[in-house]
Amino acid sequence: MFIDPEGDKPQRLGSVSTTTFDAERRQLTVLFADLVDSTQLMEILGAEDYAEVLGAYHSTCNKVVRDGGGVVAQYLGDGIVCYFGYPHASETDALRAVSTALILLRKMATLRVPFGGARINTRMGIATGSVIFGGDKAHFGDSAVGACLNKAARLEGLADVDSALICGDTRKLVGEHFEVESIGKHKLKGFSDAQDVYRLLKKRSGVENRFDALRSGRNTTLVGRKVELGILLEKLESARKGCAQYTVVSGAAGLGKSKLVSVLRSHQEMRSSSTLMLQCSPEHVTTALYPVKTYINSMAGISSLDEEEAHHEKLASFFTSVWRADAEQLDLLLDLLSPLGSGKVQDERISVPFKRRMTFTCLSEMLLRSGESGDGLLFMVEDAHWIDPSSAELLEFIKKQSEGLRVFIVITSRPEADFHPRFIDKSNLLQLTPLTSDEGEELVLQSIPDISLAEEVVCSVLRKSEGIPLFIEEYVDVIHAAMEKGKVFDLDTIPLSMGSIIQGKLDELAPGAREFLQAASAIGSNFEAETVKCITALGNVSAQIAVTELVQKNLAQYEGSDPALGRYSFSHALIRDAVYASMHRKPRQRLHANIATHLSQEKKNLVGDEIVADHLLKAGRLKEAAGRFHQAVMKSVSAGNASEALKHLQRGLSIIDNLSEGVERDRLELLFRTVQAPTLMVTGGPGNREFGAMLEQTQTLMQRLSSRENIVPVTYNVALHNWAIADMDSARQGADKLAKLGKDEPSDAAFMSANTMQGVVAWHQGRNKQAKDYLGQTIEQYDPQQHRDLYNVFLKEFGVFACFYMGLTETVLGDFDAGAKWAKESARIAEIVMRPHATGFSQLANFTTAMLRGDVSNADKFSQESFEFSTKQGFPEFIAMSTFCQGWVACQEGDSDRGLAQMADGAEAWDATGFRAWQPIFAGLQAPLLIQAGYVSEADALLKKHEARVAHTAEYQALAPLLLSRAQFYAVKGDRSLALEYMEKAKQAARAQGTSLWLLRHQELSDSI
Repeated sequence: MFIDPEGDKPQRLGSVSTTTFDAERRQLTVLFADLVDSTQLMEILGAEDYAEVLGAYHSTCNKVVRDGGGVVAQYLGDGIVCYFGYPHASETDALRAVSTALILLRKMATLRVPFGGARINTRMGIATGSVIFGGDKAHFGDSAVGACLNKAARLEGLADVDSALICGDTRKLVGEHFEVESIGKHKLKGFSDAQDVYRLLKKRSGVENRFDALRSGRNTTLVGRKVELGILLEKLESARKGCAQYTVVSGAAGLGKSKLVSVLRSHQEMRSSSTLMLQCSPEHVTTALYPVKTYINSMAGISSLDEEEAHHEKLASFFTSVWRADAEQLDLLLDLLSPLGSGKVQDERISVPFKRRMTFTCLSEMLLRSGESGDGLLFMVEDAHWIDPSSAELLEFIKKQSEGLRVFIVITSRPEADFHPRFIDKSNLLQLTPLTSDEGEELVLQSIPDISLAEEVVCSVLRKSEGIPLFIEEYVDVIHAAMEKGKVFDLDTIPLSMGSIIQGKLDELAPGAREFLQAASAIGSNFEAETVKCITALGNVSAQIAVTELVQKNLAQYEGSDPALGRYSFSHALIRDAVYASMHRKPRQRLHANIATHLSQEKKNLVGDEIVADHLLKAGRLKEAAGRFHQAVMKSVSAGNASEALKHLQRGLSIIDNLSEGVERDRLELLFRTVQAPTLMVTGGPGNREFGAMLEQTQTLMQRLSSRENIVPVTYNVALHNWAIADMDSARQGADKLAKLGKDEPSDAAFMSANTMQGVVAWHQGRNKQAKDYLGQTIEQYDPQQHRDLYNVFLKEFGVFACFYMGLTETVLGDFDAGAKWAKESARIAEIVMRPHATGFSQLANFTTAMLRGDVSNADKFSQESFEFSTKQGFPEFIAMSTFCQGWVACQEGDSDRGLAQMADGAEAWDATGFRAWQPIFAGLQAPLLIQAGYVSEADALLKKHEARVAHTAEYQALAPLLLSRAQFYAVKGDRSLALEYMEKAKQAARAQGTSLWLLRHQELSDSI
């Protein structure tokens, strides 16, 4: 008989104990071992003796695997499947699996077959990866699903007799602990890509390992950052003297940004100063002003359990009693920050951009004032790589308001972030680097002061950590934990995967604490205990016990100083990521669905739609998520948060991309596209290419759905875009489409949008009589009271816009009085409708007509008003045109150099808005002044550019002034013949268009040639 003296009965599946067993995802290292030539052995030995051999083989495998910390999950005939990392994970799962394979190979060399004494041969395959468990916990072996299971089996089949093969992932995890031999890439059955395969040779010592550790905070003093701390303290001292300072502390995750600023906050130099901290969140990168709202809510004592009314009242009380806000400031702050707003009717004379600037100015003043007590203010923004666009915008206001104050603004961010404050240059950037070897050793010894570590252990930690402080602390934490449990520490057990570390910590938790932590990870890096309790089956007592355990184990920490508030956060974002990744998709989806329901029912307007949408998306409820993102878009648009609106649009559209094609999908996409196009116009200008592309997609969808809803505004926007980019022929075709739509389905919207657009395009093409007819029809139909709501659809007051272009038309036709009259009429209508954009157009009407007729006084007056008004309201096109006009005025008053520079700035700013229309007209006004000032070559270049542009765009209104400028150019160059030739061409163009203005200019120039 063959007897294995170290044998043991095979461990049955039911003997594996585990605390809870729902479907879950884990990282495993799988070892697949098989008996070689088993069929031949059975034929030689017979069934009875073969069963004895197989039992001995299984028994030996089971004993070695169990001693190695693994578990035999399945017996597959003469093969076994072993797991390392279940039911309890360890950071050394891969190491132990490979070590077990080597021991098994040695063990098999000692086993002999009865009746002949031949060796028992085996071969093995080892692979690491993600596995999903589900079903009955007593049969976890055959309920596991994962590619690494199949990979291990395929590697076993590929291995030579008495050898073991490991996959590339396992090879990376074990590093240089083992000597391996690459046998190249192999195409394994069931895998699309060829896999890296290594043959296991032997174990070796004295090796280096790399470890990508998850980061978590430690109660250690600052190590290796004396220079950086000194720089911050110097800036703090300068700030205290009234010279505001600004610094971005930049560094990769784990380098100690938060530790550095934490030490600064607690430094003795800060005892007489105050601190204000805004904390950004990865779950709220599109939630407008999230860190600001979180800070203010905390200061105002607002609880997550507060209803909207209580939330509103606490904010109002805080703003008036603590911040001492007056009535106007209170309304601004409540409109921005309260779920109920101020309750006041919006003053429509104030544009959304202007009000936004007023509010941000007020908010930044209040925030800075709130920290005025003491000797200076440390204003901190943590984790700005997760900052939302509105908070980033607010920072610019805070910087501006802090000038001359005793304020030190410190921002922490990762170097790869998109966040780049304009007020931070290289002199204000503090870049953290890894610790030196001496600094790292100091941190190791400080982290574990009560235990003496061998020098080789310290050196190994330093090699593996690569100078990253939190990596060092995590290694030391694992070493310390092992020693506290009385285990002999082996260098081979130093962690190689942070995911395994966190999985191990999870496995040590009580069932309730683990459930609590996983539910919290679905909420995000920050969570409230009450919310976790509501989305799980945990009661009050169980939830409290759970969160206490999590804090004790350094997996979570209090948010703020008062645990009674029930606000917590994960010790580090990557801990949250690892916990979240430990769950299977279906449990995660259930949690996200519960969270979405809870937020919708209990939080109402206290939580942004984008947050609910994100949870619905992760719950797999795609259509509901898209609908919520659309609500977030509309709220952002109405609040003037265009950047957030675009992000919500992109997320909603990405969901739609994953929906099945069909009518329902197209309708949902159309809902988004009709908002996306005008939003792009606001953020990028009407000449924005993306704006035009979105309009084309919107039209395509409307045609596919045979939808006529919004067809008039969409068609108008297409024509508007083509006009802006000076594609006048396409703009004219769009205007004709609008006219046809108005005939098929008569409406004031169709009638006025068609006639206005036809009139505008006709003017730019030099068809002035037609322009006058079209614009006159709009003016006759338009009623400022009846039609003011059309602005919400078209973003144009047709009466003002039509009067503006009617004034231009009459001016070029030579009736200067009529031109001035229509410009004044546009201003009269603007006063009635009280739309900032309409006021801006009326100012344009007055100074452009004045500039064209040579009225320097009125051009100066109205362009100055326009510049000031448009700067306040945030209208870049109007700022550009008024700048150009101011330059023209300066030239008329004899200051040519300053004036020409202003005209160039205005033209450049106009181009930056996306507009191509008007540019040749600008050139026709600018070139003669350049020539008069002696800049002849510059005038020549400008004329060549716009002569070619007019030939391409058909913006013939500019033809006569360009030809006159060219004639003036040749006159100055001394070529009278060419000058007269171009004079004649200009005269013919002006007569063809009926533009007496240019005939008058022709006569003036003719007298001088």
